[in-house]
Amino acid sequence: MKKTMIMIFLLTVAITLLTAQEVEPFEPEMEQTREIQDSTETKVSQGYKYQRKSALTAMLLSSIFPGSGQFYANPHSITAYVFPVVEIALWAGYIIYQGKGTDKEDEYMKYATDETVTVGNSTGPRYSRLYQEMVESDLTMQYPNDIYDESHFRLDDNNTQHFYEDIGKYDKYIFGWCDWYDIYAAHGIDWAWFFDDPDDTDPKSWIGNYPTKPGEDTTEYDAPYSAMRSEYNDMRREAEDLYQTADMLTFGLVFNHIISSLDALRVTRQYNSEYISQAPYKMRVKTAMVNKNITPVLTLSYKF
Repeated sequence: MKKTMIMIFLLTVAITLLTAQEVEPFEPEMEQTREIQDSTETKVSQGYKYQRKSALTAMLLSSIFPGSGQFYANPHSITAYVFPVVEIALWAGYIIYQGKGTDKEDEYMKYATDETVTVGNSTGPRYSRLYQEMVESDLTMQYPNDIYDESHFRLDDNNTQHFYEDIGKYDKYIFGWCDWYDIYAAHGIDWAWFFDDPDDTDPKSWIGNYPTKPGEDTTEYDAPYSAMRSEYNDMRREAEDLYQTADMLTFGLVFNHIISSLDALRVTRQYNSEYISQAPYKMRVKTAMVNKNITPVLTLSYKF
């Protein structure tokens, strides 16, 4: 996530720089005025003071913190206060949803391996590595030429992120869930197999188990299923949804930075244009009739 945020920030600044390089020079009226005003950036006349604002500076400021460029160009601009509010709201949402995702992640991890429950005659965590190893060992000894050998099972030895993903995602790791073990393995194991041809000596794959717990219907096999694993996967999906919402808010942050930097350009140009128009000196090119010919004329006006 940190790498993503850094890359997004750098992309925002790069877009700002490229945009600013294209638009910065386009201020012809201001440039004309600057020639008349002794080529200084600060213009003073009859109590009138104006300092030209840099579009590049404004865009860079807003790309770093939205609204700061608008405040630099014109503190009276409403967007100088709108963009910071949006930024704070997005960050607050990101922190909240990221925190909720972390809490839900801790919850499903605790549910699987850190809580002690009693199922049947056994007491222990909902997911037991011992049960998983016992049942997969039995499976690997069923047929010598099937795909089920030690290399088929690669559950991490430690409680890593991959471990918590695998026990919910793959059927081959269902054996460790204690409710499955109680019904299909605690009283013996009866495997259900799929054969391409009834005459085949080796099956194509394992497809389920017949219940061996007393009182259960043993005439039909069941596909791999565990109610505990199903509840566990629901919690994992909730955590993923919360993290995805947090990720979407990061894209909102990027969008806010980009839009703010572009709006800073608008505010800067508007500010420069409005204040240049108030300068006492103005130079314009007009047309006039001279000897019955239309001739361009350079005019200079001064406002008293």
